[in-house]
Parts: sequence; structure tokens; C-alpha cells
Amino acid sequence: SILFSISDSETEPASLTLNGRSDNPGLVPEANIVFGGGKGDRTVTVTPISNRSGSAEITLLVSDGTDIASESFKMEVKEVNNKY
Repeated sequence: SILFSISDSETEPASLTLNGRSDNPGLVPEANIVFGGGKGDRTVTVTPISNRSGSAEITLLVSDGTDIASESFKMEVKEVNNKY
């Protein structure tokens, strides 16, 4: 999990909405971007599809219902050779 914080000068953190986007849903579907935590202290867990490799840009979005802020990061998934 990746720890991060959210805040808004006019809206309580618990009322802010979080969403995640992936530019490569074949590697990381949006359903595999899961948020946890509460109030201003949050976590995000990003899980790639098994036996896939490649890169995806993950964008985290927070909204107060009117405005949206976002932050992105690149995720690299390396191929693993499990053959002995």
C-alpha cells in the first residue's frame, strides 16, 4: 500500500471522493486500484493482473463534488521467470 493524504479547505476529508485511473487496463484494471484509510490519511493498493508485465500510468483523483485534483505515477511490472 502507498500512503498519502488528502485535504480541502472547504470540505471535510471524509466527504471527498477518490477514484483511480489506469492508462493500461490490460495490466492494471481500474477495479484493481483500491483505496483504504479514512479522513485525510489514505492508502492506495494497485494490483496488476497476474502473469502480465509492462507499465501503466496510474492517476489518483480526488473531488469535492465541484473541483477535481489529480496526481499520477508510473508503475512498472517486471516479468518473472518462475521456471526452475
